[in-house]
Amino acid sequence: MACRSGVCLQNVCREVCPPFDLSVCRIIANFVSVMGNTASDIYYHGPVVALDLDDTLYSEREHAVAAYRAVAAMPDIASPALSPKVVRVMAAALGRRENPFDALEEMLARDCIATLADTAQRVQVYRSCRPRRLTLYPDARNLLDALRGKGVRCAIVTDGRSATQRGKIRALGIEDRFHPGDILISGETGHDKTEPDNFTALVHHYPEASRFIYIGDNPAKDFDMPAMLGWDTYCLRSRPGNIHPQAECANALMVESLTDILDCI
Repeated sequence: MACRSGVCLQNVCREVCPPFDLSVCRIIANFVSVMGNTASDIYYHGPVVALDLDDTLYSEREHAVAAYRAVAAMPDIASPALSPKVVRVMAAALGRRENPFDALEEMLARDCIATLADTAQRVQVYRSCRPRRLTLYPDARNLLDALRGKGVRCAIVTDGRSATQRGKIRALGIEDRFHPGDILISGETGHDKTEPDNFTALVHHYPEASRFIYIGDNPAKDFDMPAMLGWDTYCLRSRPGNIHPQAECANALMVESLTDILDCI
């Protein structure tokens, strides 16, 4: 059970509640959890806008290509002639929605290029890549600026490894746009967007919020859970080069630009 402000909720329940009185335990746990929030969070009455990260705020392809360059710089394949080809082959496979590492190994075998590293090592280099800078979409910047100007609380709910997603947020230069506890990453919380936990965490953080909004781009997993919880959901129509295919979304309103949502907030 989680601890807030140094108070273990499990211990509180054991000391105050009979073992069988689970309803009272939940009330006390929720009370202690809310008390861990600041007063401004508890009494915030405006909307809370939660955002997906990849292909919503920036191009995930940009991050992928930067990581392919890191792979191409590995000593066994780094050369002025081969490295650019490695990046082209992997990026082309991504565009075809094929496995870039399989495409790389096929190219190396076809061209009879002997290498020392295996696919697992290349994947590790890919995952360890931390670009120094990524480009925030212009409409994403405009949305975040406008919401800050209105005093609207914003959050990120994203799936992925902690170090990778944190690195992306730093490279985008947007860490200061969010309360630290409102950046919810599946690799840290143990829950992805097909589960309610990261969404309900925001509801507990802002118990008096007027409404909750989720903005993403992937109908396959972004919207079913927040819609089930009664959130307003908006699906950003796929931009050229997006990694994931996009079908029509039954559980979210389609929008062409992130700034289109400002009229709804």
